[in-house]
Amino acid sequence: MKELNTFREFLSEGKMDKFKVGQTVKYKADGKEKEGEIEKIDGIYLKLKDGGTIPYQSALNENESLSDLYLDQLQDAVGYKVAAPSYNPKGDKLVVYPDSEPSRDKFYDDRSSQRIGIKIIDGDFYIQSFFGYRRGIEPIAQQLGLKPGGSSLAGFSNLFPEGDGIKATPDQIKRLGKQLNKALKDEAKAQADFYKGWINPD
Repeated sequence: MKELNTFREFLSEGKMDKFKVGQTVKYKADGKEKEGEIEKIDGIYLKLKDGGTIPYQSALNENESLSDLYLDQLQDAVGYKVAAPSYNPKGDKLVVYPDSEPSRDKFYDDRSSQRIGIKIIDGDFYIQSFFGYRRGIEPIAQQLGLKPGGSSLAGFSNLFPEGDGIKATPDQIKRLGKQLNKALKDEAKAQADFYKGWINPD
């Protein structure tokens, strides 16, 4: 009886009204975005022509981008702040900020923030850019067989893999973020050592 009442609540809220037989829907399955045509609507389930059945909640909102869909998943996996870039017309990019914790909601994306640019393709993550301290970027460039580029900020470098980027798992992204994070700590120590015992001549 409880299940029946719950089902009626779904219908009364109009959650199923937007679905029609013959409609093509996008949905997430096995960590990837897929597409299928509705053959039958059975309660809160959508039976697709390819033989699959999905709950209506799996159908993606038309206004929901890939960035929205994967942001929390990637952030939970890497343990760093993850956000969509300010310019993201296709809604398929994310930025990992290894120097900031997930709970930080401001000042994590200033000009000197270290970051890893990500593009989402068929549910997979592709690294398209790195920005950070040179002492962290250069070892990563060697690992990937790439040449680091310069930056207008002293002591910083960029790295841009070719094409769609380098396919990477969340664990690999986490490890690369750890290298950048270590570079920040090493840079802070180097600065502290440089100014240790320094006396202002004035």
